[in-house]
Formats: sequence, C-alpha cells, structure tokens
Amino acid sequence: MDEFVQALDGRIQSMAAAHSLLSQSRWGGVGLTDLIRRQLEPYTTDANTQMGGPDVMLTSAETQAVAMVIHEVVTNAAKYGALSSPDGRVSVSWDRTGTDDVAAILTITWRELGGPPIAALVQSGYGSSLIRDLIPHELGGTVDLKFPSDGACCKIEIPLKRRCSDATASLPHRLLPTTPSRLPGPPDLDRRR
Repeated sequence: MDEFVQALDGRIQSMAAAHSLLSQSRWGGVGLTDLIRRQLEPYTTDANTQMGGPDVMLTSAETQAVAMVIHEVVTNAAKYGALSSPDGRVSVSWDRTGTDDVAAILTITWRELGGPPIAALVQSGYGSSLIRDLIPHELGGTVDLKFPSDGACCKIEIPLKRRCSDATASLPHRLLPTTPSRLPGPPDLDRRR
C-alpha cells in the first residue's frame, strides 16, 4: 500500500508542478524547458542530467500530458534505471520540425545511460501504460518506449497545434470591433409611449 500511496503522491505533485507553471502564465502556455526542468528537479542534478532543444511553448493540454509522461519516465529511471545508480545519466533532447503555417511536430527523446542492465523482459505496469497511451489519446501523437539492455529510451512525437501570434488572431472577425462601440445606456423606465 505504501508504494501505491507514494506513486499517487508523486503523480499529484507532478500535476501540481505543471499547474503552477500554467498558473504563472495564466494558462497561456508553458515553455518545454521549464516543464522538463520542473519534472526532473526531485531526482536529478546537473551532473547526471543533460537536456536541451529549441524554445517550444506548449498549450495547457500539451503541458499536462507531457508533464505526466515525463514524470513517469523520471520515476522509472529513479526506481529501476539510470537515476537509481550513482554512475547513471539521463539525456532529454527535443526538436521541432515544421512551421506555424505547416503542421509542426515536436519530438522529445529520453535516453538513459550508465544505469543497471535491463533484463530482457520488462514488466508493463500502470506507469508504462500511461507513458505509451496518454500522448496518443490526448494529443494524437506517438510514443516509442524501448528497454535495450544499456538503458531505457523513449521517443515522443506530438503534432503541435497551429499557434496564433496574438490572442485576437483566432477570434472570428465579426467579434472584433472595427470602430469604437457605444454601449446602450440603462433603459428609461419612466418614459411612456
């Protein structure tokens, strides 16, 4: 039961960290670097972690899904993989292909090195199922989670929604005033016809 409570608490803390970042931006999006750094904080140091990629802003839905998946791979690395060993290291890299005008794809690659050797058969539990299923279900992306003997590897691809450069660009034109409008005053209830 203790393991279940710890796992649940970790997932709640992960979502709380993601929501904290979203709150700071008024739910307008979160930078991928900040999100990954926040998810790694409880388990890593500069010595055992390498991360990098271009600036990418995630929507609130993308932030929540990616946070949960990264939390699960970090937790697995801390319990069984590279982060459970003093010589283990984790590399997290990402790249964005395409532009805002064409469907952009975000690719995140998680790679573990220097941890304990991985047995040929890896049991699939709730965390592994969440890693494999959440991104395809919530964001229409793909996840390739592998466990070669030298360390876990997870490749995540997410189609990024078209981004607008300013908040009003996505509003229908009929909602945007072209001239200053006047609001009608309060009704004159004393006036008779």
